[in-house]
This record gives sequence, structure tokens and C-alpha cells, in this order.
Amino acid sequence: MQKLTKSFIYMHSEIIPYIHRSILFIIFIIMAESSDAQIKFEISFGGEGLIAGKQYYYKKIKDSIKIEQLRFYISEMKIYSGKEEVGKAAKEHILVDLADLKTIRYLITDKLKTPDRIQFKLGIDSLTSSSGAFGGDLDPTNGLYWTWQSGYINFKLEGKTAACPARNNLFQYHIGGYQYPFNAMREVELDIEKGGEILIEFPIEELLNNTDLSKEYEIMSPNKKAMRMADKIAKNFRIKR
Repeated sequence: MQKLTKSFIYMHSEIIPYIHRSILFIIFIIMAESSDAQIKFEISFGGEGLIAGKQYYYKKIKDSIKIEQLRFYISEMKIYSGKEEVGKAAKEHILVDLADLKTIRYLITDKLKTPDRIQFKLGIDSLTSSSGAFGGDLDPTNGLYWTWQSGYINFKLEGKTAACPARNNLFQYHIGGYQYPFNAMREVELDIEKGGEILIEFPIEELLNNTDLSKEYEIMSPNKKAMRMADKIAKNFRIKR
């Protein structure tokens, strides 16, 4: 049996200001010995790591914008080599939170198999949603649970900009729902290069470029608008390297 090794990084709140903050969410992989691959999530705006509450200049509206909250669920993350599954997350559901720099998860992969594809689902499946609230990453205190009838909020984005005519210039996208025809879960599949570090980027600016903040600035329940937004969100993930 091959010996497994672990890579571990701890980000203490006292040293966070001195860490390059573009890498906000890290998912570590337990790999076979001599393997050093790992997966990271980067939330970016304008090519740099996004920081909650920071003002950014938004070219599209020629004004400032501020992202106050960004949270979403990743489920059933798996790594493939061809058609064969060679790795998966130890947890079925993972909460990615812009405000939490200590999100750590593990994957196990076979070093003899070269991964070429990563697959995950954005959101929570219907069975879990209809079973009621859970603990851990699925705890309602995380602010991503509606009711047993509506289930979980798969993706929550809130921010402010003068281009938004809502009260306090606040735009809000709470994207969820699991009942037909408004099932907001989406599957994401990305090709990856052979070996090395995998960096999955979610560029907020590109998502907003495809959204008219002056007209569509609030989605708070499962409906047709939420389904269109879920499609755009799923297509917004990309491999940076």
C-alpha cells in the first residue's frame, strides 16, 4: 500500500493581512507520496483577488462597486482521468465563503492516473434540500437556507454600486431552489492540464458584465430569472492554471 502524505496550511487571522489574498479558498489533496498537486479557488475582480467590502472601479459603469457577500455551495467534487474517477472530495457539500479564508478540504487521488478533468455541482441536490436543514457546512446559521419547501440558497452575491437603483444601491442575487421547473443546481466541468497546481477562478466582473445592474438587481426566490442566473454562474468558473 502506498504511503499517503498530507499538505497543510493554516491561515491565522493575525497574519491574513500579510498573505497574498488572491488565493481565498483552498482545497487540499491527500496525494500518494511524491505527488504535489493541489486545488485552489480564486475569487477575483479585475484580475486581482477579491476582498469583501473593498471598493473597486468597475469599467462597465465607469463607477465604483463593492462586493459585500459572496457564498456558494460546491457538491460532489470529483477528478477524472479519462472516464475513470481518480479522486473526490472527502465532504459531499462544501461551503465557499468570501469571508472565510480557512476553508480546507481534502481529496484522494491515485498518482498513477493523470487527471485531465474536474467536475463538481454548484448547489445542493434535491434530496438533501427536501430533507430539511443539517449541520456543518449546511447549517442554517450560514445564511444559505430558506425553508424545507425552497431548500438551500446555492449562490448568494450581494454588493453595492451607484448603477443600481435599488434602496441603498444594493444588488442581491440569492440563487436556489430544487423543485421542478426551478431546480437551480448546475453541473460544472473543466478540463485541467496534466499535473501540478489547479487554480479554479471565479471572476466576479465577468459575471456582472453579463448582467444589467440597472434593471436586474434583485433575485430572491426560485423563478425563471434565477434559472438564467444559475446558468451564467455555472459558466463563469474557469481554470486559471
